[in-house]
Parts: sequence; structure tokens; C-alpha cells
Amino acid sequence: MNIIKSVKTALGMEQRSNPNGQGLSLRDPSIAGWLGGEPTSSGVEVTETTALRNLTVMAILKVLSNSVASLPLVLYERTDNGRVEAFDNPLHDLLSVSPNPETSAYTFWESFTLALALGNAYAEIEKDSTGRVVGLWNLHPWLTRPWRAGDGSLKYITTDGEKLGQQRILDKSQVLHCPLLSFTGDLGWSPVKMAAESIGVSIATERFSARFFGSGSRPGGIMSSPTHLKPEDVTRTQQDWQSLQGGANQGKTAFLMGDWKYQPLSLTPEESQFIQSQQFNRQQLAALWSVPPHMIGDMTRLSDNNYISQQLEFLCDCIRPYTSRITQQVTMKILGPQSKYFAEFNLRERLKGDPKTTMDALSAGRNSGFYSVNDIRKELGDNPIGPEGDIYLVPVNYTNLATLLKPATPEPDAIPTEQVRNTLGSMRTAYLHTVRDAVSRMCARDASKRDAMAVNKTFEHILLSLSEVSADEVRSTMGQTEWKPDAAKAIKEHLRSISERVSGWKTEDIDSITSAELVRAVKAMSFAVHHSAADYTAKKASSHEQ
Repeated sequence: MNIIKSVKTALGMEQRSNPNGQGLSLRDPSIAGWLGGEPTSSGVEVTETTALRNLTVMAILKVLSNSVASLPLVLYERTDNGRVEAFDNPLHDLLSVSPNPETSAYTFWESFTLALALGNAYAEIEKDSTGRVVGLWNLHPWLTRPWRAGDGSLKYITTDGEKLGQQRILDKSQVLHCPLLSFTGDLGWSPVKMAAESIGVSIATERFSARFFGSGSRPGGIMSSPTHLKPEDVTRTQQDWQSLQGGANQGKTAFLMGDWKYQPLSLTPEESQFIQSQQFNRQQLAALWSVPPHMIGDMTRLSDNNYISQQLEFLCDCIRPYTSRITQQVTMKILGPQSKYFAEFNLRERLKGDPKTTMDALSAGRNSGFYSVNDIRKELGDNPIGPEGDIYLVPVNYTNLATLLKPATPEPDAIPTEQVRNTLGSMRTAYLHTVRDAVSRMCARDASKRDAMAVNKTFEHILLSLSEVSADEVRSTMGQTEWKPDAAKAIKEHLRSISERVSGWKTEDIDSITSAELVRAVKAMSFAVHHSAADYTAKKASSHEQ
């Protein structure tokens, strides 16, 4: 038996296998890490333990774990009108308050995300005698691993919480497992091992810096004298200088007796490059985990112009992949794919900017008609003010949408349904920019050139589109697919009315003109289409009676 076979036998590698059923080689990086770390070109052995002692790596993992843990994981129930928070479901508090009697939700998800950022996160699912989930317990990722049983089923082996030399085998339904990047999906790669060279450089640089300043190899300055001095004179002068300029006296004005000269030492080009190298290493490791450098202390590329975009990039490209992995595992292992319940991290807190930006956004939502007062108060964490807070506005004149769409003297058969009115409100928002562009082009013309031909060319296609959208909504309500609206007369009349008003339009009134013309156009096309539909229905009923 050769030396390699002896080592394999001593380590038990002849009997054990990885999750894919293939034997491990001594050249496998995981074996090098188990034996004390993978050697790198920098001379530093990199393991998860040594990596966590590096300031940059620790800062990155802290940002990731804290960011995910601070997001509420909310359990929702699907309803006919959307979703509601499932406060009555016991799993709601288990996911968002306390996964087990010993751990808060923040601590649990912080630990889970930290393990996930290092490659694999495991949690044991505790169930009662009826199979109901009653707890989640973090499993140490270095003491837990997936294992492929002889029948091909996926199991998990863990020594976490066990006595020395003992282990437990858990079924896949008992473990919440989120792997990071992986080819097979059953065991995530460790970023520390995959980027060991870069992390090794960062660790080596940090150690060199500590040794450099710790040993005092670089003095703050040099004192010199052109005359030859006795050793006791040098010692006495040095002691006097330290007593007068050391400790609390640093930075005070110094006086040198005799012909002594003091020359401070500045950073050499090599030392400046060393600092740049540290900054570059920090940026490389931040890129490994998709964390913006400014979140770990590198402010060199941060500005007022790109702060919000970097925050959004952090949310979409860094945080969301972690939250998606977790919520999908929760759905698979705890809720069930066919359940009416689903879990979701509330990302809105991370989307909020400074108070002014937040209030501007909420105000825009209110003025645009898709936020009510109660919606805004709920977003801010306040209680609703009552039914009057549920009224929505429309951008044109800040009035009740239902009142605005109600015709002054409508015919009974031409009254739009509530569903149609809601559609009309959406049409106004969708066509706002189109109508504003048309109004702007007409205002840019001389008053003498705002003739009927120019009006028809600018507004006819908008009115035709509005009539077609209204017709589609009426068809879906009536169930009459063969009906075709007759809006040509209404379009012609409306173009004529625009021609009568267009000569008085002014550039400084574009916004108010746009609002007024959009209201007129939507109401005119909508009611023309409804009149046409009512005539069609009446004629069809009359023909059936005959």
C-alpha cells in the first residue's frame, strides 16, 4: 500500500462519497481546506476562518447578513382581490417573529444569510406529531453536508449538536437548504475557496500593514546634527524630545537646542502604491459578493448623482438573489407549492430614499391616482383615517374619479359600468404624455398655422386610439364580438371643437391645456362608443322581436 492509499484509508476516503456519488481526490480543494486551508501564491492559507479575520471580508458579510435580516419576511394569503397578510396562520410568527424559542427572526435570518454568503445555508425543520412545522433551527454549515444515499435519494448528514464522533442523517424534507452558486444545485461553491487567491492577497496585505506599523519600522521623522555627538548626548536629546513631544504633547511647537535639525518623513511612492493596492483588493472582494464598495467603506466612486442608483443595484443584483433563494425554499419545504399561502420579503424599506424623495414619490402617487390617503398612511406606518381616505384622485383636476366620469345627462343605456369607469381612469394616465406632446407641438406653431388640417394630423390618431380602447372594453362587457363602433362622427366633431380652441393656446399653459383636452377627449370618445353600443343593442333586440 503506497503513501497516498494509506492517507486515504486513514481519512476514510475509500468509503465516503460526495453528493454526486464520485470519490474525492487528495487534490480536491475541499480536502486541502479540511487539512488546514488551501495554499495560495501569496503564501497565505485561506479558509473560511482566516477569511473572516480579514476586515474587508467581514465587512461584506456583515452588510449582506444585516441587510437581509432587517427585511421583514411576511406570510401572505392569496385572495380574489390580491393578497392579505396571514396574521392568523401560526407560520406567520414563525417566519417573521421567532423561528424557535431561543432565536429571534432577525438573528435566525442573519445567521442563515451569513452561511449562504459562504456557500451553503442549512436549517433543520422541526415538526410535531401531525407533521405541522413548529420550528426552524440553524445548522452549522461546516458541520452539515448533503449526502446521496444508495437509493439515490438526497439526505443530509450533520454533526451539529451531536457528541464527538456521532452524526445524524436528516431527510431532505427536514432541512431548509439554500446553496449559492453550483453546477448541480445540491452543494454550493464557497466564494472563499473559489477566490482564494484574491482573498489571500488581501490577507497578506493586511498582515504586512500590521507588521509594518506594529514594529515601528517607519519613523515619523529624522533628527540630525552636523557635529559629532557622544552617545550619552544622543540618548539625552532623544529622551527630552519624547517627553516634550510624546503623548498629549503631540502636535505642539517644538524647540531644538543647538544645531539639531528635524526632517519629517512623508509617504514614499512605494508606500502610496501599497495603499492603492489595499483599495483595489477591497473593490475586488466587494465585486465577488456584488456589494457596492461604498457600503464597506470605499467612498472613492460615490457621489450624490450615483448613490440612489448604487442602492438600487445593491437591492436588485445582490439582495434579491438571496431573498429569492430563501423564499423559494420556504415555499418548497414549509408551505408547499400548491398552498394558498406564500412568503415574501418586504423590500420597500430598502427602496425608500431620503425623506424628501420618499414624500415626493408618495405625493406623485397620490396626484396620479394610484395612491389614496390611506395607502400613503399605511406606507408610512400610520393608521387609516376612515373611508374618506380610500378615495382616489385623477391628475386632471384632483376630483373623485367616479364623479368625474359620471355624465351630466346620460342616456340609461349609455351609462358606463364601474369596470369601464376604472378603465377610463387608466386611459387618462396612459394617454397623458401623448396628449401633452400633441398640445406642445400645436403651441409651437404660429397661431396663423394652427388650422384644421394641422389639428386633424396631430389629434386624429389619438382620438381613434381612444375610441378603439373604449370599444374593446365595451365588447368584453357586452360579449358582442361582432359589434363595431361608429365613432367617426364623434371624432370629426371633436376635431372641429379643438380647431375652435387651438388659436388661444399658449406655451406657458401647456399642462393645464393638456389636462382639459385629455378629459374632453376621453369623455367624448367613451360616450360616443357607449351610444353606438346602446344603438346596436336596441336594434338587435328589435330584430329578434320581429
